[in-house]
Amino acid sequence: MQSSVIESPSQDNWVHSKKYVELLPSNTKIAYLELGSSSSSVIHGLGDTSRSFSPIIKHFTSFHCYLLDLPGFGNSSEVTGPIKDLKDFLEDIVSFMNILKIPKAHFVGHSLGSHISQGMAMIYPERVESISLLGTCIITPQPLLLEIYKRSKDF
Repeated sequence: MQSSVIESPSQDNWVHSKKYVELLPSNTKIAYLELGSSSSSVIHGLGDTSRSFSPIIKHFTSFHCYLLDLPGFGNSSEVTGPIKDLKDFLEDIVSFMNILKIPKAHFVGHSLGSHISQGMAMIYPERVESISLLGTCIITPQPLLLEIYKRSKDF
């Protein structure tokens, strides 16, 4: 049985093609696009939205992609209160996966999304099939990332 491919929307229809899911208990609304045909999660960088992947997403048709607007970005809920840290974003991603019943995914992350992808691989390895990192680095002032790297025996 062959699965159908969900095509990428045009630039004009990008925002109108988004779906929404509400993460509980935070009541955070996550906007996302669903494309392709097997499980993958694509995470944008700081100041971006899911649209930042629109020029290359046509090459991901063998994957069923979830392109998220992280909380505080794009069409997702604004962040109120303290600025989210990496742990908060990881919890949002795991909640998103739980709600949509995604047991495991390939992660493609750009910039901030690459740090979130690395965090997923280190803290929730059972949820990660693979990671691909674009425009990444270790940010020295980020205490959580430093702690993750220090605790990892593989580095």
